[in-house]
Amino acid sequence: MSEKKQFLYVTTVAENRVVPIALDKHISLPPIASGVTPSSIVISEDGERAYIANVLQNAITPIDLISHIPLASIPVGNGPTSLAIRPKSKTLYVTNSKDNTVVSVKNRTKGEAIAVGRAPSSIAITPNGKTAYVTNLEDNSVTPIDLETNSAKSPIAVGKGPVTIAIAPKGKTAYVVNSKDNSITLIDLKTERTLKTIAVGNYPVSIAITPNGQKAYVSNLKDNSISVLNLKSSKCVGSISMLHGPSHIAITPDGKIAYVTNLHSTTVTPIALATHTLMAPIEVGRVPYGIVIATR
Repeated sequence: MSEKKQFLYVTTVAENRVVPIALDKHISLPPIASGVTPSSIVISEDGERAYIANVLQNAITPIDLISHIPLASIPVGNGPTSLAIRPKSKTLYVTNSKDNTVVSVKNRTKGEAIAVGRAPSSIAITPNGKTAYVTNLEDNSVTPIDLETNSAKSPIAVGKGPVTIAIAPKGKTAYVVNSKDNSITLIDLKTERTLKTIAVGNYPVSIAITPNGQKAYVSNLKDNSISVLNLKSSKCVGSISMLHGPSHIAITPDGKIAYVTNLHSTTVTPIALATHTLMAPIEVGRVPYGIVIATR
């Protein structure tokens, strides 16, 4: 049996494609057509499918990662922005930012729309697959969704402009990126109440948590930096200077390298997390945005 390899997949919004990168050599492979305005991207649990949100196409595009061939797009809703896969179910959940809903997709079949807050921008699902949490950009809130019943629960008030959410590996805490007040809100997922707020840089847009759950990295678009969070102390403990509008972040399963899309450039920057040293950028294409790692 051949040894598994890791690949990075990056959406390039201005070019309507996904660029694969072989991580053993940091070499870009031939790009894959991925529908109109590809933004967020997720990978199936078996590493054989990618799903891309096409914001202006009102659809998602699946890609066969074995052949690197795009499959027929799936209509979902108005302005799909974010995707998450429910563990062990092969069910995809999609936020539709312009009609204020979340829909499920399984075997190319769309489920009933679930009403959430205004301008849902991001979704994360707990490791046990029981609950999804959706950031509502214009309501300054997070809506929990019971995935057993696909019903929304009472929203949780957070900071201004919640744009992204991530859940710690143990599933106890969610971290919400508040883009308009430069902060991260912590939510206790047992009580679904906020715990505290951590100040970060100027206009944070995304967050990635290390696999061991000890640190998180927050990209600050307007001051070209990455804030480093110690999740045990719930404090910002450092900052990494970037250059070209850091956007989204993916961290390798061993926690050694973070890859950051540079929205105002045509590159992805790897960061050695042991030393917070920037490595040589990887060329991908215009307006790199969504980023994810697949092992297969």
